[in-house]
Amino acid sequence: MATLTNVEAKLNGGVDVGYEDGSATQTFKYGVADEKLVVLVDNTDAVNDALATFVAGDFVQNGYGDQAVSVPAGATVLCEVESGIVKDANGEVTLELTDPDGTAFTGAVADIKVAVVELK
Repeated sequence: MATLTNVEAKLNGGVDVGYEDGSATQTFKYGVADEKLVVLVDNTDAVNDALATFVAGDFVQNGYGDQAVSVPAGATVLCEVESGIVKDANGEVTLELTDPDGTAFTGAVADIKVAVVELK
């Protein structure tokens, strides 16, 4: 399991989001308010669609279940997820990258790039 590094973006400024290669499962820290964290998922695979699934966490709202977002081939998707649904007690979120049916990604999972951006 890979651990993603969050990037800080300041108001009225710009930042290189520093995409990281995806893996089947990765985690990242969620230590800011809900409206202050976005996840960019860039599927550079030109043929295979993907599914980005934010796994339900440890808190009361986890009853809403996993939060899944479709990422078409060649597309970049911006995801905003509520911490109460996906954050674990340790402050981390687990993100899984799969085919749309939930099975292992058909293409090279490293062709899916991920960036976690904290808006400051």
